[in-house]
Amino acid sequence: MNIKNKYRPFAHAALVSMLVFGANTAFAQAAGRGPVDCPCPIPVKVHISKSALGTNADASDFPPIAVKRLNEASYNATQVNKMFTETFKWEKPKGRVCEVKGSVTIKLKNLGEIASNDSVGLFENGKGLPGFSQGGTGGALWQGTKPGAIKTVTFNLTSAMVQRGQLSILVQDDTAVQEVKLDITGCCITPN
Repeated sequence: MNIKNKYRPFAHAALVSMLVFGANTAFAQAAGRGPVDCPCPIPVKVHISKSALGTNADASDFPPIAVKRLNEASYNATQVNKMFTETFKWEKPKGRVCEVKGSVTIKLKNLGEIASNDSVGLFENGKGLPGFSQGGTGGALWQGTKPGAIKTVTFNLTSAMVQRGQLSILVQDDTAVQEVKLDITGCCITPN
């Protein structure tokens, strides 16, 4: 038997496999699914947007000094010296193994000259979350801006923050909150 003929069926099979796999990958990518189409058994998608009405703060997430001033300011407030507190709640992701991510975007407005020491931060269990705040005395939240200035602050949430099922926001008191958007996406497997 000729060596060329001996390996010809294997070469043919390999070529067919490459063509089929390549076509399958191309179709999946064209459909926007990436190279492998593997559906998520428990998709997670949360979108909350709020820009009007009052706030609904959960006292257990804020420090005692803030608890005394819960729900003092609503969205688009125009008065200074009113602390903004808000808690967003969503259904916790179901499943034992979840890969989730999220972000919260807060649109702020400088209400006056005394806003220079204001801050915005995320809170849980009575404490501010380290690394999830901007501003404060000497901070840069409104540095170099004038009253009426608009700023958007975005915090990327950790998987643990998302799986908790609630997020609380505190904004000090010469800054108005115009809008808050919370977006969470992910996938869970092995349901309870």
